[in-house]
Amino acid sequence: MTLKISELEAKKLIILIYIIGSLGFSIKFTHNFFQYLTPLTLIFTTILIFLFHQDSFKVKEIIIFSFVYLFTFCIEVAGVQTGAVFGNYYYGIGLGPKLFDTPLMIGINWLFLSYITASISNRLINSNWLLKIAFASFLMLFYDVVVELVADFLGMWYWQSSIIPIQNYVVWFFVSFFIQSIYYVAKIRFNNPLSFLIYFSQMLFLLIVFIVKNFIYD
Repeated sequence: MTLKISELEAKKLIILIYIIGSLGFSIKFTHNFFQYLTPLTLIFTTILIFLFHQDSFKVKEIIIFSFVYLFTFCIEVAGVQTGAVFGNYYYGIGLGPKLFDTPLMIGINWLFLSYITASISNRLINSNWLLKIAFASFLMLFYDVVVELVADFLGMWYWQSSIIPIQNYVVWFFVSFFIQSIYYVAKIRFNNPLSFLIYFSQMLFLLIVFIVKNFIYD
């Protein structure tokens, strides 16, 4: 039995997910409950993305995606344990179960984000390979800049200092650039029809949550 879903149905599902998420985090009664739902949402959205991967999955792609998951998870473990990578921070409940104080889902988050940004960059930039890699990396960095505004409110992670170190953004960009470079060198084709919608839905969701956090809850 194969799961069949049209592109239109998938896009409707994505919009519905982010609408429900926006409402759930906006209501004090359901706010904490929706923190526990975030990992499930990430898993479901990642499955949707992979269902619309334009090529059939080859061994090469499985190896590369597995490497991205393991590499970023290990980077995050090092970051949490030492504070030397991104700065001093710790994870909350918002990304689910942890190993070495690091959510198992964080590697999925990096993989998911690097995939959709690679797809967006691939659609917008055709010729210049360096610009393509840099633009995808910038989209990943921009996501981090935005999500940092509400990460604590979403129960994802917390900084030990009230000021997020510049080091965090610098390392984020270079890790992103490294991942995008691997995708390019491996010649993985990214042309996913859901990528734009998911990225901009996330941006809109984070904007709504930011407004709720700063102007409604306070």
